[in-house]
Amino acid sequence: MNDSVFPEPTPTTPDPYRPPQVEAIFRQIRDLVASARPMPLSSSSMVNQEELLAMVDEAISRLPEEVRAARWLLKEREEFLTKVSREGDEILELARARAEKKKKFGRCEGRIPYTIKNPELIRQAKRLARRSPKTGKKRSLNTISKELFALGFHTKKGKNFSASQVQRLIL
Repeated sequence: MNDSVFPEPTPTTPDPYRPPQVEAIFRQIRDLVASARPMPLSSSSMVNQEELLAMVDEAISRLPEEVRAARWLLKEREEFLTKVSREGDEILELARARAEKKKKFGRCEGRIPYTIKNPELIRQAKRLARRSPKTGKKRSLNTISKELFALGFHTKKGKNFSASQVQRLIL
């Protein structure tokens, strides 16, 4: 009967490696009744009253523990499913927002370029970079930077654009 790797717990000594199992106790009760000595000339059987009552009491005492464990598992499962569903919704919302941003700006990651953030800056930088119609000369990148600053265009820190920044603006 107890050939398994984990033998069934007895009513008096619960197995410390497995949660209490009321079902196993009911099986033992059934086995006890099934193997009870029959009464002569009757369909009744004779069982040890103390042993049977001890098993029933053990099952009753373990039942609330198993019900608590089952309720806890159901609660944990529900919380997990809610969390996963919420995370899935967040991922979908992020994907929708990125797709919308990409459709609107042509990109969705990294810094927003000046062509989108401040198209007037690009327009003025390119205008200043053209050859002068009077002299036919080009302005230096530093001169363009100073003129952009005079027009009110500056870096985030409120300073002039560097020559390399101006060069990237006019490309």
